[in-house]
Amino acid sequence: MISFGFISVMNCISIHKDFKIEESLQGNQIVKIEPVYNLSKTEQNVVVIMLDRAMTGFLPYLFEEKPELKEQYDGFVYYPNTVSFARFTVTASSALWGGYEYQPFEINKRDVPLVDEHNQALKVLPKLFTDNGYYVSFSDAPLANHLSVSDMSIMKDIDNLSAFNTIGKYSQIWMKEKGIKELDYTAEKILRNTIWFSIVKMAPNFTRKYIYKNGEYWSANISTFEVGPFIDSYSVLDYLPELTSFDSSSKSCMFLDNETPHTEVYLSLPDYEIEIGEIKEFADHEVAKDRLYHTTSAAIIRLVDWINYLKENDVYDNTRIIIASDHGNIPEVKYDKNPLELHKELKYMTNALLLVKDFDSRGTIETDNSFMCNADVPYLATKDLIDNPCNPYTGTPLLSEENKKDGLIVTSNRKHRVREHKKNKFNINDDEWFVVKDNIFDNKNWSKLYE
Repeated sequence: MISFGFISVMNCISIHKDFKIEESLQGNQIVKIEPVYNLSKTEQNVVVIMLDRAMTGFLPYLFEEKPELKEQYDGFVYYPNTVSFARFTVTASSALWGGYEYQPFEINKRDVPLVDEHNQALKVLPKLFTDNGYYVSFSDAPLANHLSVSDMSIMKDIDNLSAFNTIGKYSQIWMKEKGIKELDYTAEKILRNTIWFSIVKMAPNFTRKYIYKNGEYWSANISTFEVGPFIDSYSVLDYLPELTSFDSSSKSCMFLDNETPHTEVYLSLPDYEIEIGEIKEFADHEVAKDRLYHTTSAAIIRLVDWINYLKENDVYDNTRIIIASDHGNIPEVKYDKNPLELHKELKYMTNALLLVKDFDSRGTIETDNSFMCNADVPYLATKDLIDNPCNPYTGTPLLSEENKKDGLIVTSNRKHRVREHKKNKFNINDDEWFVVKDNIFDNKNWSKLYE
C-alpha cells in the first residue's frame, strides 16, 4: 500500500508538472488575424502540411461526392499505396518529419532518449532548409518535446526560423465570427455527462463495458462530440489564407501540423462545416456516416480556399506542396475501395495520406500506385533543391535504394501515450512487428517480422 501510495503521489506530481508546462505553452487567444506564414512570390517555396490521422482511403469517396476537387487539387499526385510505420502519432510522426532513420524499429536500435530522437526528427527539415538559404515558418510540430501542446522552443537553436503554435489560438475569434457560443455545445455536454458518469460509477462491474462503449457514452450527441477540439484545428485551416503572406524576399518553407481529421464529429453538407445540433443529412455512399470521413473531408475541402489563394497571388507554380498524415485509423464504417482482409485493423491504421504537387505542375489530380511511405516526405520536400540531401544531424542520406528493398517494418503496437513507452525505447513486443512490401493491399505482401 505504501508503494502504491508513493507511486500515485509521484504520478500526480509528474502530471501536474506537465500540465503547468502545457498550460504555459497554450498562451492567449488571438484577437486579430494576421499572417504568421510567409512565402515568396519570386523564389521557390516548399510547404509540408501534416494532417493528423487523415484517412487516405476516404479520398476516392470524397472525389466521387465532389468531383470538382479533382480539378481544384490542380497538379497534385495522389499516392493511395502509402504506409506509415505505426498506428499512433507518438510512434509514427517522427519518420514523416525526419525520414527513414526515425521509424520505430530503427529508433529502438539506438540507446537514446525517445524525446531527443523525436525532437531531432522534427528539426531535420527546418535545419536542412535554413542551412541552404531558406526562411522557415513552422507551427504545432507534433508532440514537440513529447508534450501534447507543442513546445516549439526546441527550434530555438535554428536561425532564420519562426516557430509557434496555432491550434486553439483562433477558436474564440472564429466562433464569434460564425455566431457560435461555446455554451451552445458545452453546457449540454456537461449536464449529460455528469449523469452518465454517475450511472457508470453505480453500475455493477460486469455491466460497465456495455455502458462505456469504448468511450462513446461520453458523447453528448452525434454532432457535439469533440466540437471544441475540432474548432481548435479547423479554425486554423479556415483562416489559412489570411494567415499566409507573400512578403518573403528569400526562398521559403511553410511547415505545419493540423489535427482537423483527428476529431470525431459529424459535419453538415455540402462542404462538411460545423453545425450545432443534430446532423440529419448525409451523402449517399457507404462511408457517409463515418465521423472520420466527415473530418478528413473537412480538411481536404478547406485547403482548397488556400490553394486558390496561392493561385490568385501567383504563388502556386513556384510552390511545392506536400500533404501527408502520420497514420490512419480504423473506420467506423468498413469500406471496399481499398480491400483490406488480412491484418485489416493494422492496415487501416498504417495507410497514410500522401498528396504531392511539384513546381509548375498543373492538371487534374493523378493517382500513382507506387509503394510509398510517409518517411519519403523529407526527400520529396528537398528533391532537386538541395544537393545530396542528408540528415543534418547524422549525415545519413534521406533516401537510398536500400530503404524499401526488403520491405518496410511497421508496428501494430497500441500504446499511444508517451508515458506508456520506456525512456530510450518504444515498448513494442516482438509479435507486434510486421514487414510489408510493394502493394500494401495485397495480403501476401504482409508478414510477421519474427515468426
